[in-house]
Amino acid sequence: MLRLAPSSVATLLGGLQSAGYVMRTPGADCDGDRRTVSLDLSEAGAQAVSRWHRVNEDVIQAALAAMPQRDRAALRDAAPALHTLTASIDAQAD
Repeated sequence: MLRLAPSSVATLLGGLQSAGYVMRTPGADCDGDRRTVSLDLSEAGAQAVSRWHRVNEDVIQAALAAMPQRDRAALRDAAPALHTLTASIDAQAD
């Protein structure tokens, strides 16, 4: 979905694992491929994601509060169409 090369994903996951955000568990998929791994978010990773969500929500709330009411209303009215647009983009990426 992100259109990343496998080597890029491996590098990113290695960094996340080194930082303690994810845990890799060796495994085998249904075809017995032992090259597979299970990835789980660690407690530190879950806390980092929660912090990221809170910071982003605070930034968005502050930006919205600074906007004129007419612009906030325009965004509110556009939300259903934007949701449809992002769903369509996601479907095309699959």
